[in-house]
Amino acid sequence: MEKRIGSPRILQDQAARNLMQEIEALEVELQIEGGIFYYEYPLFRDDSGKLYRPQLILVTKTHGLFLFSISDEIAKADRELTNLDSIVFAKLIKSNLLRKSKREVIVPIKTVIYTTHPATSIEQVESKIASSIANLRSILQEDTTVSITDDQWKELTSLLANKKRGQATFLAASSTSPAAASSIPTPASPQSSLASLPFRRAAADSHRPAT
Repeated sequence: MEKRIGSPRILQDQAARNLMQEIEALEVELQIEGGIFYYEYPLFRDDSGKLYRPQLILVTKTHGLFLFSISDEIAKADRELTNLDSIVFAKLIKSNLLRKSKREVIVPIKTVIYTTHPATSIEQVESKIASSIANLRSILQEDTTVSITDDQWKELTSLLANKKRGQATFLAASSTSPAAASSIPTPASPQSSLASLPFRRAAADSHRPAT
């Protein structure tokens, strides 16, 4: 899967790297197509001007769009994901290509809290809770009938990357290159440095928020 990395914090964020690896392990089994990860990228702004930096986004051609928060503070993470969900939905619903009806877009959006310390009882939240690869499998395969055209896919990824207002900047490791994908640091390679990552830089400013 392609990885669009917006922050060098990925080097220290073992939980995010583990989550991406677990999802990639399910890619063939669940027949996930066109998967792209966005790490701490892009920035989104709500109507009040507050900025939101998503921890991890996964967008796919076949299973929808997933907004992830990696946290053990379930209630707080759920509130933040709910706000981010509203912002992303408002952005996509404006597109004629992505709008299915007045209140629905063609790509299902799900919010997921990935926690390393699952509680025996969790308060009522809107987001899905995952703490294992089995949980992730169940969540990812809920919508497997997503079907979008090439034009819709280009529109979706362009809107997420804020390219309609100018190309965004990101650090990217593409799954089309095995060497590139494997060089993202993992727990097995703690000595990896930022310089070792296969970055690809596009024009303009990655810190421009999407609205």
